[in-house]
Amino acid sequence: MNIRETFNKYFPVVEGNNEKPYLVLFDALIGYGKSYVARRLAELDGSVIVDNNQVRYQLNDYDDKLAKQWHELQNRRIKELLANGNSLIIDECLPINYQKKLDFYRGLGYPVFIVRLDCDRDVWAERLKRRHFNPPEEYSVINYDDAVELNSRYPAHVPDELVDFTIDTTDNVDEQINKLVNFIA
Repeated sequence: MNIRETFNKYFPVVEGNNEKPYLVLFDALIGYGKSYVARRLAELDGSVIVDNNQVRYQLNDYDDKLAKQWHELQNRRIKELLANGNSLIIDECLPINYQKKLDFYRGLGYPVFIVRLDCDRDVWAERLKRRHFNPPEEYSVINYDDAVELNSRYPAHVPDELVDFTIDTTDNVDEQINKLVNFIA
């Protein structure tokens, strides 16, 4: 099976029922709670989660040898999901190359909401230390030391004026996600 067939098998374009689809992007780096917030938000609003780590897992591409190809397939899928009435939650680190990402997402013509995730530094460090670099059993493809190094190379957040909503993932996360759903609606 080639990459396109594999990608389409594991990442189909489903029919949605949202008359006004939107995108949610996370202003957060590794370990801030993006995946948890994405899952909870999707449960509440029916959005589709787009997660590049899942693509790496399914394609066994932890070294990103196929990255250019699957990024193109992912971008095509994003366009098709939106056109089919799906709101999307993009589970990725927006601060890394944020302007390029924002240009793409905003260029799609749908509302884009940027949600900043904040987290106590000690809680963040503890979360990263609990992660295990164990592909393919887990989607996490980065260990604590690598995450700290990567996070040190990028700004922790995009500029404040771009942020639409903030969630502190240290405490009361579900309550804050409920407020986010009301904000988006």
